[in-house]
Amino acid sequence: MHDFYFGIDHILLVADFNQPDLHKHWAKHIAIGLDGALEFIVGGQKIVSDGIIINSNVTHTICCTSETHFVFSFEEASAIAREVEKKYLCESDYCVLDNHVIDVVKQGFDLHRLDGGKGSYFETYSKMLHGLGLHPNRFTINDERILQVLDYIKIQEEINQNTIPELLGLVHLSQSRLSHLFKEQVGTPLSSYLAMMKLEKAYQYLFLGNNVTDAALMAGFDSASHFAATSKTMIGLSAKSMSQNSNFVIM
Repeated sequence: MHDFYFGIDHILLVADFNQPDLHKHWAKHIAIGLDGALEFIVGGQKIVSDGIIINSNVTHTICCTSETHFVFSFEEASAIAREVEKKYLCESDYCVLDNHVIDVVKQGFDLHRLDGGKGSYFETYSKMLHGLGLHPNRFTINDERILQVLDYIKIQEEINQNTIPELLGLVHLSQSRLSHLFKEQVGTPLSSYLAMMKLEKAYQYLFLGNNVTDAALMAGFDSASHFAATSKTMIGLSAKSMSQNSNFVIM
């Protein structure tokens, strides 16, 4: 069973199995095994470790059948993703975590507190991040126009063909200028970020009780098959599989 927790800038997955297909997306992963070492495939390499950080847009998967583990996925636009890049990755595909760091993070992990409401969730979340030397409340994007864009995207019910024209009108920039500025400030292409946000919104609709087709259309996908294909490509799991084997909490 998977337990998904949707935060403002991250998704936390807690699972006792996770065998996704090879996939890649614009989010940084922190994965730690709670029962011991896990086997990862990252960029074609097999790595056995208790914990690893995987960079954005790097092909990867976790190979396990019963080992309990958790995975943080941080949006490339988030402050945490930037801290992870600076502290651990430095443009590398991955970083194997030190055993002492892993032990400290495990000490902060408390599944019961994760399920205890927003207050206890974010307290536990903060302890886990502090164990990694990360600061959950720090934000470093300094261009007000990009902050406006990110805020606007977050509050939209769907991402569709009108989203980019609406963003251009919001910040009074050409599409080429906005794309350049977004990549410079956020570190990921605007189009890739919008694709990830559309997928996240579809998951949220799915987890709120809508069927796959309705969730797909509500988020801005053309069809359920488009949603399914995007989920498989970017997450490695089908939308149907996630809906049948998961519990979902939106923070």
